[in-house]
Formats: sequence, C-alpha cells, structure tokens
Amino acid sequence: MTRPTKSAVLALVYLLIAVPVFGQGGTTSATLSGVVTDKDGLVPGATVVVTKMATGEKLPPMVTNESGAYSLPGLAPGKYKVTRCRASRPPKSRRR
Repeated sequence: MTRPTKSAVLALVYLLIAVPVFGQGGTTSATLSGVVTDKDGLVPGATVVVTKMATGEKLPPMVTNESGAYSLPGLAPGKYKVTRCRASRPPKSRRR
C-alpha cells in the first residue's frame, strides 16, 4: 500500500469509529411511559405521580387515558418513582 492510500484508509477507519461515538452524545431528555393495571385489568382514570429520586421533586400529576396508559416526555435522565393513586384504592409505588 502506498503512503497516500494508507493514510486515506486510516482516515476512513477513524471516521467510521467516530460517527457512532458522536451519535450517542447530546441525549438530554427521556420519556417515562407505562400502563396502570391491577388484578382486574387496565385502570383508566388513575392519577399517576412521578417523583425524581435524586431530588425528591414531585412532578405534576397526570391521569391515565382510557387504556390505562400514561406518558411523561422531556424528563432529565435519572431514577424516578411512579406512584398510582385512585380514590377507591390505596397508593402503590414502583421505581423505574
């Protein structure tokens, strides 16, 4: 291999290695989503409260849709506790 060809191959290899590394950076938000169920199945209309474990900050409560689903986009990466509340049932928590 001649010197210019060897340099071109090395440059291409470095570029191929760098692309996936640069592609992983910049993720600054996450989405937390789930479905609330109980022994009877889906739980539509349940209130879900999310708490950031590192700070204890409680995010505004949300209500599950008709399929029992909830979604909270735009969260900072980290650990969160999800608590389901419903007037007829005691609160239940789950860490995610």
